[in-house]
Amino acid sequence: MERKGINTHQVFEAGMSRAVAEIEKRGGRTGRNGRMLVITTSFGSPDSPSSIRAKVTSKTSGDWQTSIKEGQRSNGGVTGADYWVFVDLGVGPAEFYIAPALWVREEVARRHRQFLIKHGGKRPVNPGSVHHKIKTEWITQWRHRWDLLGLPDL
Repeated sequence: MERKGINTHQVFEAGMSRAVAEIEKRGGRTGRNGRMLVITTSFGSPDSPSSIRAKVTSKTSGDWQTSIKEGQRSNGGVTGADYWVFVDLGVGPAEFYIAPALWVREEVARRHRQFLIKHGGKRPVNPGSVHHKIKTEWITQWRHRWDLLGLPDL
């Protein structure tokens, strides 16, 4: 997806639309609550939750962007999501990475600690910043893990 002339909100909306289309193609139903999708499926066991909350984040190039606050809360994180759906719009067709929210929280916290240790305990340029990047190579194990959402791999 070419990014010239579009803003971050438009990138998010494009990623959200692609995620919804992909989930529905696989038989899931979606509802939207801000940056969150509520996904229900007819697959899985009767003991599985009736709905799954997934935070959607999108990019057209570079890294995904989030906040170190995502790694600061062990009970539900900032978003309260069960899973994250990372959408890479910079490749054709779009790539999806579905990761458990607990893993994302722990990974953000771990990588931020490593970053601070490397820089003497504080951010070198802007100590007050809460920005955190997520690189594709950090989440490759979660590529197309639709099974985590109770959806088939087509």
